[in-house]
Amino acid sequence: MRPHPVVAGSKSLILCLSALALSPPAQAQTSVSVAAKASTLGAGGELAVRLASLVAVRGGAQFFSFSRSSGIEGIDYDIRPRLRNGTVLLDLHPFSGGFRITGGAVINRNRIDIVAVPSGPVTIGNQTFQPGDIGRLDGRIRVRRVSPYAGIGYVGQSSVAFSVDLGVAFHGTPQASLTGTSPLTGTERAIFDAEVAREREEIQQAINDESLARFHPVLAFGLVIRL
Repeated sequence: MRPHPVVAGSKSLILCLSALALSPPAQAQTSVSVAAKASTLGAGGELAVRLASLVAVRGGAQFFSFSRSSGIEGIDYDIRPRLRNGTVLLDLHPFSGGFRITGGAVINRNRIDIVAVPSGPVTIGNQTFQPGDIGRLDGRIRVRRVSPYAGIGYVGQSSVAFSVDLGVAFHGTPQASLTGTSPLTGTERAIFDAEVAREREEIQQAINDESLARFHPVLAFGLVIRL
């Protein structure tokens, strides 16, 4: 007697389910890549590990520095931004492809050094000083060391590909310092130091009034090589 079709179908289904249950689970494909990066955080390199089709982790370092002249509160300074950044990022690939949503942190030792050596009378704070009484003004603008980062991006899927990221690091309000190397002594030096402190407060207030100063926009391009 031939088995009933429903019974035969049930036996086939049971056999298929048993085979699936006994077979080893599929392992997620892990891939490693390196990248050369150029961005508003500087130029450097990055190592990425894609743990699964939806998740990857990245770590990198970027560096850059330059110098330019500009006036700050009526004083001409030599301004020297120094970018020194590390990144620790987690990527989510919601469509299992190249598009990614990124969160993480920027570990930054960024700073802006400002130096002024006046060649003529300048007003510091509320008082005008001669260049021989000033010597040199040295300042520094820093941000907090660890900044949360959020952004989006895309990376090509071939063995050699390009990537692009767009995001922002939330580094808080930069903090300014300023000191002078005046040869003045006694009461005159105390007055000079008080005016330098007032000048620092004016610089800090100008930074505080600039709402965008709390953010570091990030635009990054990379050349990715999968190992």
